[in-house]
Amino acid sequence: SKAIGIDPSNRSLIISSSDGARTTTVASLGTNESAVQVNQSPSDQVVGFSRTGETQTGFGREQIYLIGADGNDAGALVVEGGNFSAIWSPTGSHILYSVGEAANDYRASLWHVKGTGDVGSNRIRIDLETWVEKCTFFSTDTVYCAVPGEGVIQSGLSHYLVDAPDDVYRINTLTGQSYLVGSPVLDLQMDNLFVTADESDLYFTDQVGRLHEMRLN
Repeated sequence: SKAIGIDPSNRSLIISSSDGARTTTVASLGTNESAVQVNQSPSDQVVGFSRTGETQTGFGREQIYLIGADGNDAGALVVEGGNFSAIWSPTGSHILYSVGEAANDYRASLWHVKGTGDVGSNRIRIDLETWVEKCTFFSTDTVYCAVPGEGVIQSGLSHYLVDAPDDVYRINTLTGQSYLVGSPVLDLQMDNLFVTADESDLYFTDQVGRLHEMRLN
């Protein structure tokens, strides 16, 4: 989490026990508090992302640092736009992230890359306009995403800019290929996706927080 003091010198990224009794400072945040996202990898080797990377050539590009649990640089991603957000694969070996793609009118753009070793390599662009907040890993190689039926210019800046109902897609992260699984019976916007262990059911919440179940087979 972040410990935010009034003075920038008292702002830090920390690791603590659930009761707050044991706290370790990972890194000082200073004035970069808003540029850091807390996002712990399943392997516990990475604890967050920082949009404080070096200036990149190319329209709209950003460099995103991975923050190691020891506070050191754990690699970096070069992304093609702003509003970066990410989720980890179950083992922490890969990262699925979305950005508002600068070269495509800041529409939502989804990417899959390595999260360990040669971080950022094997980058695959997935041809779906959606955000990682609407995706969930079923396995290291399989992702389910809710995708709006209609894209909107600058939608990558916030998924709240889109009010079209969602369809569900299954993605092979090794190839980037996706196919339509189906759609809810009702026209709904889907969040908080969760797939059961036998891949038979998808649970999700709608735009007002109600819980739904969707059969996958």
